[in-house]
Amino acid sequence: MKRMLSAALISFMMIIPLAACAQVDMARLRAQAEAGDPKAQTALGAAYLYGRGVTQNDVEAVKWLRKAAEQGQPLAQFDMGEIYSTGRGGVTPNDGEAVKWWQKSAEQGNAFAQGNLAHAYYTGFGGIEKNNVKAYMWNSLAEHQTHTADVDKRRAELESIMSPAEISEAKRLAQEWAQTHPHKE
Repeated sequence: MKRMLSAALISFMMIIPLAACAQVDMARLRAQAEAGDPKAQTALGAAYLYGRGVTQNDVEAVKWLRKAAEQGQPLAQFDMGEIYSTGRGGVTPNDGEAVKWWQKSAEQGNAFAQGNLAHAYYTGFGGIEKNNVKAYMWNSLAEHQTHTADVDKRRAELESIMSPAEISEAKRLAQEWAQTHPHKE
């Protein structure tokens, strides 16, 4: 599946700006992660994934990202979806598991997970039943937060095959979802 941006890099950039990576006290970050802080666990996992401030280690990356994802951290959930999609860090590739993590992250407002979930509904990725209305809904939610070429292209593709009634329904669902799910990131 084509990626909009590298998942863990997104997490790392959102939690610890790359310009500040050299100044991050990795010992303190590790202590916070070991104490159960999900944002610190996400940052530490991303650091291991990309070798920022620590030696690159996919297995350690997955360990910390999984801990954060299981605590509901949306960036880590997105990253776990990417990890299952690619099979990185000793994880057996599992597209269904990838979609499960993206769904959890998307439901918390992560635009990149929403875009990936839209793609899954559009193509049937991960065994999810194809559903253009849901694909358009999730794509609209992602597009509201970020305009990437993938999101814009998918909207155009969906609009070319959907009826006006389906598009209207998808827009209604997206608006309803946005009103009942405040952005949490």
